[in-house]
Amino acid sequence: MNILLHTMATPDLDPSAALDLARKLDFDGVDLITQQGYRCALDPAASIDDAKALRRASDEKGVPIRSLTPYLKHLNATDGQLRQTTIDAFKKAIEHATVLGASSVRVLAGSDVPDSEWSSSVAILVDALGSLGDFAASHGTYLNIENHDGTLADDAKRTDAIWRAINHAHVGIIYDPANLIRDGKEGFPENLEIQAGGTRVVHVKDYIFDVGFPSGRCARAIGDGVIPWKAMLSGLDALGFSGDLSIEYETRWVPEQLPEPSIGLKRSIEHLRSLLAALPAAGKSAAASRQDSRRS
Repeated sequence: MNILLHTMATPDLDPSAALDLARKLDFDGVDLITQQGYRCALDPAASIDDAKALRRASDEKGVPIRSLTPYLKHLNATDGQLRQTTIDAFKKAIEHATVLGASSVRVLAGSDVPDSEWSSSVAILVDALGSLGDFAASHGTYLNIENHDGTLADDAKRTDAIWRAINHAHVGIIYDPANLIRDGKEGFPENLEIQAGGTRVVHVKDYIFDVGFPSGRCARAIGDGVIPWKAMLSGLDALGFSGDLSIEYETRWVPEQLPEPSIGLKRSIEHLRSLLAALPAAGKSAAASRQDSRRS
């Protein structure tokens, strides 16, 4: 399992500086936001030449950009023009991902609708993601639907149902168990078992929960909260999962709750490495092979 630095952790850095930090802290790669107006991101309007320049920097630093994270939510819009604009924006993100060498593009599964409209809205989403899956396949990359509040994939069962309805080899699932637990959805191990067939990427973050906090939760470095990552990684390993673990260290959203990134990210990756090292022999061998390849 490769560990990625998600650039929500580094709002005060530009992408090149985030790559430097990832290298310093021994991350296996970066999960790069693509969004207008955020410093540590690739602008969606960036040219292919701009993306090529960032790829050169990534190659020179020895830190691959393995995933892109767009913030596009209108794939289920009933307004055909808005939906098509979103589809076109996703195509541009896929093109950027291809140039950057990123194998995964994050998908927010549309905008949430009332339960009575969920099935009809999913039909619109499935049609859009089916065509985008074809486009991703032609570019050698993958789309992965995240468990996320405010979307049609706001719990594990709904995410799995959407993935199965799309039924496309280049569309998978981003398993975000902290999102599900935070939002009162399925707990572990149920949330892993439900989505096991489609899980391609895992988002890793940690919380403590207390009614004393304004939102009822407080972000923490990995290992300092209550999300059961030891059991989750063991469960993923038992399933044969070998994909990316993207650390969503939420400096962008709640900087007051976390140590500054160079400290909190270091603590987080060291904790994850220790958990991975304790996995069964197959997992240890995979981790050793990864480290050997990085040293060569």
